[in-house]
Amino acid sequence: MLLLMFAIHWLRWFGWLRLPMRWWIVARMVPQNPLTELGLDPKKPVCFVTSSGALTDLIVVDDQCRRNGLPRPRITASELLKRVPSQATAAHMFLTSLKLFQADRESRREILRPFSKMVDHARSHPGFDVQLVPVSVFWGRNPGKGEQSLVKLLFFDDEHAGVIQKFFTVLVQGRNVLVQFGKPINLREQIQGKESSDEVARKLSRVMRVYFKTQRLLSVGPSVGQRPRVIETLLRTRPVRTMIEDEARKSGKPLAKVEQEARKYGFEIAADPSYPYVRVAEIFLKRLWNLMFSGLVIRGLDRVHRFGATHEIVYMPSHRSHIDYLLLGQSLYSQGYTVPHVAAGINLNFWLVGGILRRVGAFYIRRTFSGNKLYAAVFSEYVHYLLTKGFPVKFFPEGGRSRTGRLLQPKTGFLSMVVQSFLRNPARPIALVPVFLGYDRVWEAKTYVNELRGAKKRAESIGQLFGAVRDVMKNFGSAYVSFGQPVDLGQFLDQRKPGWRDETAASDARPSWTNPMTQEIAVDMMSRINDAVVLGPVSLVAMALLSVPNRALAEDQLVELLDAMLEIQRGVPYSEDAFIPEMDGKSAIKSAELVEVCKRLSLPGGDVIYADEEDAKVLSYYSNMCAHVFLMPAVIARLFQHCDQLTADEVIRAVCDVWPFFSREFFLGGTQDGGVNRVSTHAMRILLAMVDAGFVECPGRRTQDSIGADEIVCRPGLSSPRFMWLQAMASICGSSLDRVGIGLAMLGAGIGTKPSVRSFRRKDFEDAFVTTGKRLDAIRGSEDPGAYDPVHIRVFIDNLLRRGLVELQEVYDDDLEDASKAASVSQMIVTLPAVSQLSSLPRLLLGTDMSQSIGRNPV
Repeated sequence: MLLLMFAIHWLRWFGWLRLPMRWWIVARMVPQNPLTELGLDPKKPVCFVTSSGALTDLIVVDDQCRRNGLPRPRITASELLKRVPSQATAAHMFLTSLKLFQADRESRREILRPFSKMVDHARSHPGFDVQLVPVSVFWGRNPGKGEQSLVKLLFFDDEHAGVIQKFFTVLVQGRNVLVQFGKPINLREQIQGKESSDEVARKLSRVMRVYFKTQRLLSVGPSVGQRPRVIETLLRTRPVRTMIEDEARKSGKPLAKVEQEARKYGFEIAADPSYPYVRVAEIFLKRLWNLMFSGLVIRGLDRVHRFGATHEIVYMPSHRSHIDYLLLGQSLYSQGYTVPHVAAGINLNFWLVGGILRRVGAFYIRRTFSGNKLYAAVFSEYVHYLLTKGFPVKFFPEGGRSRTGRLLQPKTGFLSMVVQSFLRNPARPIALVPVFLGYDRVWEAKTYVNELRGAKKRAESIGQLFGAVRDVMKNFGSAYVSFGQPVDLGQFLDQRKPGWRDETAASDARPSWTNPMTQEIAVDMMSRINDAVVLGPVSLVAMALLSVPNRALAEDQLVELLDAMLEIQRGVPYSEDAFIPEMDGKSAIKSAELVEVCKRLSLPGGDVIYADEEDAKVLSYYSNMCAHVFLMPAVIARLFQHCDQLTADEVIRAVCDVWPFFSREFFLGGTQDGGVNRVSTHAMRILLAMVDAGFVECPGRRTQDSIGADEIVCRPGLSSPRFMWLQAMASICGSSLDRVGIGLAMLGAGIGTKPSVRSFRRKDFEDAFVTTGKRLDAIRGSEDPGAYDPVHIRVFIDNLLRRGLVELQEVYDDDLEDASKAASVSQMIVTLPAVSQLSSLPRLLLGTDMSQSIGRNPV
């Protein structure tokens, strides 16, 4: 306590002595705006609580308070009780005092006294309250590799460091200091119960200690471990050992040779994290992002912190660029979180780059295990090792980068290993964290377009990396990292599979429900990624330009259209987690021009914003990143494109009928397990917003804040500028809307008054589907090259099967040319009577003439 009092008065009277420290120490503060982000009340005094009573920690905290407009800790906690508190009053206290060689771990009783005195004072003075703010100070963030050495003793930050170790740590790590401010605890809220002052003091001390321990784990992470030692540990585990013995018995190879093969797989897979590499990469990437991006938007990290205290964290981000590997890791590190271990494709393990990525946390996975059970066992055990040791893990559920901008159908191999690891050890809870990664400009976008048009994918190489360096100086706009709502894996299984704990405890065998449950988890996580979407300005402009003829529009008209689109989303957001940066139509156009996805043509009557043929090739990519946000307004607009007027009830019923066809393609939340009510409610709100924004009209509207089910809604007049808005909105996700209309028309929905049974050979149906869709896209000038990918057709057919609209039958075709060959099996798609319930959809989505033309000649 004397040391603290001396430090406080030293800061007050001899502040000029801080200058050498200020010159040497470079500290980063998290959060960057603590007054607003932590909810600090400026009218109440503050007491900053640190884990250590080190003078250097107090100097850093005081300096960060000075820089960020916080009250500075210039008095002790005891002095705080003696004076009249004001909004500018701030004190400081600590939990562990320092001795020469280590922190004093026996001083808890002494440290509890300030808490007890503060509680007594608050009870005797009803007007007194104070905000207790825990502050963690990390001098470097090297977790070490479990070794005990003089270097680690002197130069690594340690929560139990003494004065001598602290001196050397400050000397070496002073250029890399992290100051983490926690959420305040209001003292008066803690004394509402009947506990004694000592009991409240112990509770506050315990809460603070748990906070500091959790924060150290989140920011520094567990000890990494030597790579060879980790691999030897894997080889001694029962699953790997059993697989080695089985492989040796089946192949006839010596046991030692099979073991060496497993060891080789371990070295191929395992990461080799190195703190110096992480530190250099962090500095390099920070400068690289400053060159490439005009801004970096990070949001939702508080969710990670909430689960990080009690769960093992598994990040599941979208995958649109090779930059994703680095952007998420650097973003987490800059915000005070440890860099996760990343599952990287083996294609990235090429000379120079592969080794660097391995040392910043990448571990490598083959694209396919090809029946190699030994490799699968080693890899699965490595994943289990990471999770049980407390390392955060990141993998891309899509498997590869999206070439279209939309989320790909998830691959569940890695997620299955995570689920299996949890089932082996459910005592360690796991939280799956969805992450939306988006960009105003993706540097591979043109490459993706060429690959979709038939160009061969180039293998990653050092030459390709150097070739990309010339693009670094271009303006890439902003990058977006948005963390969605995490999933507690244990709670998810409790809801979907009650009794799973008893079942897994009774047997070591893999449960039969694991695969379907993993698929269900994957789809849910993809929906949460889309829920966390950030609607960037470039995506917004891309959607608008692709939806108007010739991809050109007068600037004032484009601004009005963009503002109307933003009005809908701000009035009725896509989800609670969706985010729209501060912008209007004019600023969105400016951002799109800066990243060179559109051009300006200056004319006497006003400027025209347009996209040429080259720009149009990549506009669909940026549009697809956020197109699901406007999917429901687009469906409603499409209905009015082919109908003059509809009742509100007819609109809502049509949306509910067509919505399930998009649930899996766009990973829409709320469409499963009774989600129809949620869809209808959201559709009514969207319809109301579209009326308010001017996309459609409701002349007989009886109330301002609602529309009756029987009220007539009609489209604007054909000569009205707002009719152009409606047509533009109807063109968003146009190929997806066409796809549903084409598929239902081919099945015979809407053809004739009586339901008729139709059957098609599945392959013929899919081929005709693709041909018809591409022909329609060519007529309408669509710029979405991946719209009729076979994956989308398969998803459409699967949806028909789930809804009971068709069934599959197997038929045998005799090979007449060669009687010796066995009969081949084909699948037939057979329509069921229920398909007639959707008879109006082809007409509403495609128009009467087009739907009847397709229906009469389906294949």
